[in-house]
Amino acid sequence: GVVHFSEEHGPRHYYHMLVLLDKTTFAPIRYTQPFCFEKLGIEFCIGFTQQSNEYIFWISRHDRDPVTIRVNKTAIQWV
Repeated sequence: GVVHFSEEHGPRHYYHMLVLLDKTTFAPIRYTQPFCFEKLGIEFCIGFTQQSNEYIFWISRHDRDPVTIRVNKTAIQWV
């Protein structure tokens, strides 16, 4: 799944993380380093999927302007 958190700035800075959950207990197994899609600011992830070597995210900038972002899986670092 994808989660986000924010820090108070003007405008807020939103960060995102991918989280891998156990299928039975839903306990977190792994997670990624926090990242932003384009730049620090207001951006929400409204959905994502994965294909062979990339993640595909649908994001909203400033609660408008939806866009599709493709990210190579090697660009997101898991902890």
